[in-house]
Amino acid sequence: MDSSDVESQLRQIGPFGGLDEPVSKKVIAALTVVSERVEWDDAHEFITEGNEADDFGYVLLAGKVLVTKSSGKELTLSAPALLGEMKQHSATGKRGATVTTSGSCVLLEFEWSALHSRLGRELAAGDWSAF
Repeated sequence: MDSSDVESQLRQIGPFGGLDEPVSKKVIAALTVVSERVEWDDAHEFITEGNEADDFGYVLLAGKVLVTKSSGKELTLSAPALLGEMKQHSATGKRGATVTTSGSCVLLEFEWSALHSRLGRELAAGDWSAF
């Protein structure tokens, strides 16, 4: 998957695709700079419900993941998808669900703090509020 494929995948995800073109390009560029591509096999748990120890977010580029909650709710998501974003809005700062690969997957892994820092430098105040 080359950089144009990654950009195309990112544009299909709400927070990235719904922005004005100049802002969208800056946000996607910032994300690609601060992220690392990872590939995981089936049944790899990478987000754990209740965990507050990490600052990682993910973009699922290829494959499927299973999202489960201790309440018994389950959801399967297919690429492309943004994962780990709910922790950013959690009053407790804890993960709200467990996410496990369902088959082999390709993801971008990034730290939210690094993305926010980069966006703070790259975007004008008005652009930042749009994101």
